[in-house]
Amino acid sequence: IIQMFVDNNLAGLIYGGREPTYDPIHLNDIQPVLSNGKYFKKGDVFLSLRNLSMIVLYRPDENKIIWHKQFPWVQQHDVDILNDHQISIYNNNRFIFNFDSWYKKNNSDLLIYDFKNDEVLNPYETLFINYDIHDQFESLAEIGNDGSIFIEQTTSGRAMQFDKKGNLIWKYINRAKNNKLYRLNWSRIIKDIDDDFFAKLKKLNHDQN
Repeated sequence: IIQMFVDNNLAGLIYGGREPTYDPIHLNDIQPVLSNGKYFKKGDVFLSLRNLSMIVLYRPDENKIIWHKQFPWVQQHDVDILNDHQISIYNNNRFIFNFDSWYKKNNSDLLIYDFKNDEVLNPYETLFINYDIHDQFESLAEIGNDGSIFIEQTTSGRAMQFDKKGNLIWKYINRAKNNKLYRLNWSRIIKDIDDDFFAKLKKLNHDQN
């Protein structure tokens, strides 16, 4: 990725007066583009670079950065393609102030970037505030075709799904019998599970318990 920046005359983002660090980029998500459109085409990839607070649209077959943007997301995690002109970004919104990693506790949010209008939308701000959704690191969100929103708070061990109006459908807390919370990792909603697979899954959970 550093070579990618160098090749695209953006080396200053890495070497432009920053203090040396072993993790200048922290790639935490890659989202492939699967169909052609006006703003990106099949074979492109969206990259989420946490420590630069940057989303990059990269075209591997040309070794070309098509688009990149820093902020208003900060220390973001998880980028998804919504349609032919919009992407969503799970924004941890974590501001670090000093070398001891003290940070300002903000609510996270799920931002929408619209390529057509070159604007950032925050349609779920109230939902994130009402349910006290904040994460220092990681976490993800997925907007369904029906407008529902699935959220995983990775380090908090909480997963939730809301309908398109922001009403809570269900929530899961990953709390063990010892009453400790345990993290979640890249949870997904699996649709159209057949009966055979579901039976095997139930048996697996039973055996583990």
